[in-house]
Amino acid sequence: MIARAQDDRQHDHPETDRHATAEHASHPPTPDPADPVRACAERARVAAAELAVASRAVKDAALRAMADALVSRAAEVLAANESDVAAARAAGTGEAMLDRLSLNGSRIEG
Repeated sequence: MIARAQDDRQHDHPETDRHATAEHASHPPTPDPADPVRACAERARVAAAELAVASRAVKDAALRAMADALVSRAAEVLAANESDVAAARAAGTGEAMLDRLSLNGSRIEG
């Protein structure tokens, strides 16, 4: 566990690691598939770098694809949101925040 924590710390801050190479800094190691949060964060980092240099047409197409996916999976999203809102309510979250967290069909359709 300590070795993994040290290894994670080196990957989080390669500029402080005397042994980090330029190649390592630009191509961090593949995240552990057993750590879905890190894997998701790595995919987001890669996507952000790609979108940063993408044309407006590519960015618009990506936004349309995300909107289409959200609408096509609305029932699934609404069911998960209902569960999340119930958990937030049970945890004592205020009504104003619950309203902001709550989705419905018209909010998804925008």
